[in-house]
Amino acid sequence: MVFDAIDDIKRLYNVDTDRVLLTGFSDGASGSYYLSMTSPTTFCQFWPFNGFAAVATMTGGKVFLESMKNRPMFACNTTEDSLYPPNYYNPFVKAMKEARVPLTFHEFENIGHNFAYIDKIAEETRQHFAKTKRDPWANELTWVSAESGKFSRMDWIEILETGAAENSCEFENRTVSISSGVKLGINIDQNFTGKGVRVASVEAGSNAANIGMQAGDVILEMQGSKIFPVSTTSGRYSLNSKAAEKLSSLQ
Repeated sequence: MVFDAIDDIKRLYNVDTDRVLLTGFSDGASGSYYLSMTSPTTFCQFWPFNGFAAVATMTGGKVFLESMKNRPMFACNTTEDSLYPPNYYNPFVKAMKEARVPLTFHEFENIGHNFAYIDKIAEETRQHFAKTKRDPWANELTWVSAESGKFSRMDWIEILETGAAENSCEFENRTVSISSGVKLGINIDQNFTGKGVRVASVEAGSNAANIGMQAGDVILEMQGSKIFPVSTTSGRYSLNSKAAEKLSSLQ
């Protein structure tokens, strides 16, 4: 859809093909990460806001941080983001820096999953866009692809076939692990307006089921940390029930 939209716009307007920038918020930001690793040729820069690079791994295909090196990236995340908290995005920010991705990264405190920091980055993003223009004939490219086909093209280089060659060396892919908490296995009632969050359903065989959680339970607090309603932007999820002791032992 992104590429179809660009083609439609080019039919109506005189577009400088070397000044097409891809940005997005939340899922749009995760999509920006994905295309930076799979189809960056069309774009001059990538600006993901409150996204998560690991979402790109959920597509079923293999993606590689090294492929981000070809384009500048301006990324922002927030410390109170309930979807992508710091313990999620920080390992990927570190990995991108280690891979020498041309990354400018900002972390904003006391902001949830929203774009409240837009005024703080307005001038800097204008400057970034003004000074960056795509060079489709760069002297050096870094492109990693697991297979030929859909995502095998980067500017002037295309991978036609992959496989072992004589005297080939072992390729060490850069892998990233994220420290994740315990998965409860519950669905939350999105329409609940009281304090905390209410459990809509419990997955069979999940941690929540094993410790006795049931639909209708209201999660308020666990180990001194309050849980906030779904409508707020805090990333803290905790439990106020007899299940708390058992849950804490799982961590």
